[in-house]
This record gives sequence, C-alpha cells and structure tokens, in this order.
Amino acid sequence: MDTTKSVWFQGRFGYVAAYAYNNIEKNPDWLAASKSCIDFIESYCFDADGHMFFEVTEDGTPLRKRRYVFSECFAAIAMSEYAIASGDKSYGEKALALFKRIQKSLSTPGFLEPKYLPALQARGHSITMILINTASCIRAAISDPALDTQINDSLDAIRRYFMHPEYNALLEMVGPNGEFIDTCNGRVINPGHCIETS
Repeated sequence: MDTTKSVWFQGRFGYVAAYAYNNIEKNPDWLAASKSCIDFIESYCFDADGHMFFEVTEDGTPLRKRRYVFSECFAAIAMSEYAIASGDKSYGEKALALFKRIQKSLSTPGFLEPKYLPALQARGHSITMILINTASCIRAAISDPALDTQINDSLDAIRRYFMHPEYNALLEMVGPNGEFIDTCNGRVINPGHCIETS
C-alpha cells in the first residue's frame, strides 16, 4: 500500500510480536520481527534532540515529527516486551530510560507545543491513558518507583478529571479541572481509549 513507515506502528508491532512470542508460541520468527522493529527504531526514528519522528521512509529518512510522545511510548513498550521475550534485560533498561525522557518532555514547559491556542484551556485523556499502559508494560520487565508513581498519578487524573458518572462516560477532553466542555470535541467519547484505560 505504502512504503512510508509509521513510527508508532514500528513500536506497536515490535510489542505485538514479542507479546505473541511470550504468550502464544515461542516462534523465533516473531522474536526476530520484534527485534527488527526495535533495531529500526533505534537506528532511524530518534531526532538529534531525543524526540522521535512520527513518520519515516522505508530507508529511515525522516518525513514528519509531531508534538506527541506516542512514538516514544510505543517504542518503550516494544523494548520492555522484547526484554521479557529475549531475556536481554538491557532492553528493559532502555525502555525505562525512554520512559523517564517521556516524563521529562511532558514536564518541561514549551518542549511540546500546546494542542490548542490559549483561548481553549483543556486536558486530554489520551496521554493519561498511554502513560498507564506504557508504565504497566515496562513494569513487567523492570522495577522502578517512577513507574508505580506514574500509574497512580494517571489513575488519579482519570478519576478526578475524565470520569463523568453523570453521563456514564469517560470523556476524551475536559477543562483544566475536569469541567465538561459543551462542544463537539468536549462531547467525544473514544470507545477504544475507554477500553484501553479500563
């Protein structure tokens, strides 16, 4: 269909192949596929500033970079699952180091461009969701208090801001203090994100 490589997908498939190896069948092709994705990520998907690209060509030439840290999150879960599959703990350490860079990026003002201009003050559920997932996957491969703290903080944020029992819903975007935003974006419910968070 297209030779463009989604960096998210490199990490996602690296994870899926290693997870299949760990949980379905010890198929060496699956382990090799996971390692191939991770090798590609490490060789071609990091920019000089440490932030990852969003899309690259088949040969690794960068095409696009975005404000998100989802490429980093999917790379980290691939590395952590591969560490379990291969027994090579260095990939768990790489995943943890990458996770700590993700946290630093998110806490450094100005590192990530705001999603909206100042007229709309909002917070999004997707980053909270992916940080729980990422920390949980890494925690299966390596222990670190930062992972437990992130999971607890994210769960607290979901309860405090995004769960709205009055609508029987987990909202995708809310005001800074969890306020319902009565717009199309504010009324969005993403079933996939709800399931992943659950």
